[in-house]
Amino acid sequence: FDLSEEEKNGSYWLGNHALDTMLHGGLHAGSITEFAGPSGVGKTQWCLYIAILSVLAKKKSNCNITVMYIDTETAFRPERIVEIINNKYPEHTTEIKEYLSRIYLYQPKTVSSLSEILESLEVIAVEKDVGMLIVDSIASLARKEIPATSSYSNIARTNQLASWAAKLKCIAQQLNICVVVTNQVTSRFAPEEPFITEEIQAVDVEDGELHPGWSDKTFSHHVTPALGNTWTHCVNTRFILQYTDSKSRQLIIAKSPVAPFATFSYTIGEGGIIIEEHDSFYS
Repeated sequence: FDLSEEEKNGSYWLGNHALDTMLHGGLHAGSITEFAGPSGVGKTQWCLYIAILSVLAKKKSNCNITVMYIDTETAFRPERIVEIINNKYPEHTTEIKEYLSRIYLYQPKTVSSLSEILESLEVIAVEKDVGMLIVDSIASLARKEIPATSSYSNIARTNQLASWAAKLKCIAQQLNICVVVTNQVTSRFAPEEPFITEEIQAVDVEDGELHPGWSDKTFSHHVTPALGNTWTHCVNTRFILQYTDSKSRQLIIAKSPVAPFATFSYTIGEGGIIIEEHDSFYS
């Protein structure tokens, strides 16, 4: 189908025609997209790749937007940005410094420092002409500082995450910014079982928002909300990232206002994310 002008102007492509078309142009301004998955599955690699695609695409269209990148786990590597551009877009090698200058990096170490950054988002976004905000990861600092050891700490953590979620939702909608967040989960599955874990807040099961194509067997007993209902409702699009074997990985569209249930196999190479279209499934 053809994308409307509104979809084109407010879209941030993911670099794969089938996936971007299914999402009506990729990721969208004014919305929150979550990448959830276990450690090492490639959440940060997706964030770096999306940041690169965003500055490249907007520069090409003469749009001077920037990317605000909040890295709570000190996982951001500028040398990885350089490697991806050199291998995927060698024609832009001479402009690497300019592209890096369009990515504003923040690395808060505490819950309070992250809260301060989020409280300043409106001013920062306007001053720096931010078009995309990436938070990698949204819950790691809360998990470190507010361990779930009691009902009180659980409530405190939930309230903190709810506060951040409300702020991100407000910023996304009021300033028409594309917000991308990552959420870590713990892998606790048997080899023969679906790679969805108890901690992942993958689908709004309690609200009956299962995608066409999901079944009770697909989720078994492994899916329960992890970050509370407030967070669940704030996320517009949710991707689950999971391992399919020791080398292969898979992206699942678990929640989307426009896309059907779908899975895309992907690998991570020197040039970033590579989606294997021959090994994809759509409902």
